[in-house]
Amino acid sequence: MADGNSVLDKALQLQGEARRLDLGRKDVQQAARITERVHTLRAALGELRGRADLARTLSQRTGADIDLSRLSNGHRELARKAAGGLPSNNAFNAARQRIKESSDGLLAEVLDVWRTWTAQRLERLPVGRIAMLDGALQKAARSTLSNLRNCARSADLTGTDIVMFVTQYEGLEDQLAQAQDAPPALLDLLNSLNTAPLALREVSDEQIALLRRYSMDVEVELRRRNS
Repeated sequence: MADGNSVLDKALQLQGEARRLDLGRKDVQQAARITERVHTLRAALGELRGRADLARTLSQRTGADIDLSRLSNGHRELARKAAGGLPSNNAFNAARQRIKESSDGLLAEVLDVWRTWTAQRLERLPVGRIAMLDGALQKAARSTLSNLRNCARSADLTGTDIVMFVTQYEGLEDQLAQAQDAPPALLDLLNSLNTAPLALREVSDEQIALLRRYSMDVEVELRRRNS
């Protein structure tokens, strides 16, 4: 009888240990799921924070008004549900989706404001005066203008891009403010070249000399039309 009790006791111990191990596995699985949810949510919040910093930089550097009221979307609701215990999968997923929508919406607004603002600034630049600068200064000014245009079109905008654009723009603006206006004949010719290709016979010797005089010949390409 004692042997029977001993076997039963061992069986019960083994059963209890198996139950404990099973619960342990479930705890581990639950902890892994929670860790994954938190990691995903933290990544979404990090992206939103980065775009909020970008919006603040744009606002500070340009005076543009960016709506940041959406930053708390998703976070506030998740915090309310977490007050009563661990939020459900649905609560985590809903919060992550709301945060992503806020982040994407904020980025779209930032890019829209950025493109509008930069387009207005570039339109104001008297770029025709670049032709009136000395050779080295003219080359540097054209390089700066190219950088500004590329930055204005950037779809992967950063805070560094904003600071660089504002700094370079202000420098070029000051430089052109001190330059003289280009001769009307030169501006008319450049406008014609920008509008449509011209056949060589449509450009006079005087116009070619004018381009050379103001170092604009490096900006004009001569190509043979396909036969």
